[in-house]
Order: sequence, then structure tokens, then C-alpha cells
Amino acid sequence: MNIVTDLRPRFGGVRDQGRRPTCLAMSTSDLHGFGHGIVLSAEYLSYYCVQRMTPPDPHVGLFVDHVSATLAAEGQPIESAWPYLLTLPSQPHAWKPPEFPGPIWRCDMRFRNAATAEVTNMVRNGEPLVLGLSLTMGFFTPDAHGRTTLELPRLISVGHR
Repeated sequence: MNIVTDLRPRFGGVRDQGRRPTCLAMSTSDLHGFGHGIVLSAEYLSYYCVQRMTPPDPHVGLFVDHVSATLAAEGQPIESAWPYLLTLPSQPHAWKPPEFPGPIWRCDMRFRNAATAEVTNMVRNGEPLVLGLSLTMGFFTPDAHGRTTLELPRLISVGHR
């Protein structure tokens, strides 16, 4: 397969999420800052998304609807206002956003189902996106050669500015 369009040079460096389930917060933060030349706080986004959960639990992954609502309501400051924590504090009350994080960037994210052809066209047109895939148990059970069996998702969730 030939790579026709590579958007990586238009983003910042890859960030390490550690062992936390924050891939959606990381990728959405990078997309939100895309075009502004800024890196936004995935920690801030994670915190406010978790507060929308019943009960709040920072040890589970985030939900697309929480991310969308959080970006519209609470937004995000720049990364230096609340840098990402590779591990959460041992005391739950110690995990809280800064009182004065500085300017807040808000946006309306559009999440929708898209066919593979639409995703391909978006990338070819230089439009960045967040692509969410549901992983099946086959992903977590490699064979003796380290290969996995993946079932293709029926729907592809796409979010963009």
C-alpha cells in the first residue's frame, strides 16, 4: 500500500499516554489544537469528561458524547496549564484542574459514522480526523507468531473540527 497523503508533519510530536485509557482525549486534543499551532491539555479534557460519568471513574476510557459535550462547555487550556499526568494521584481529591488555567479553547466537534471511502477522501483532502475503532477479543489474543485476527468494525466513528 502506498501512502498518498501524510498529515503527520502538520501535527506536533506523538505524546505518551502511559497506561491510562486516554487515547480519545489525546487524539481529540491534538485535533482541536490543529491549525492553531497549539497543544491543548488532554488532562483537562480527561478530567471534565470523567466528571460527566455516573459514577465518575478515571480508570475507564472516555466516551465520544462526553468528549463532544466537554469541548463545547468546558473547552481546554494549553498543555502547559495542566500537563498530562502519566499516572493519576493516589488520592482522588488531588486530581483537579488548576484554578486559573488561562485562555480556554472551546469547539464543536462533529462525530458521525462514516464509510471507509469517506475517511479516505477526508485524509486525501488534507482534513485531519479522529478515527475510533472498536477492538474485538481477537486483537488481544495473538497467535504463536504474534499476529492478531481483527474483525472490521461495522461503523467507523469520525470526529473533526
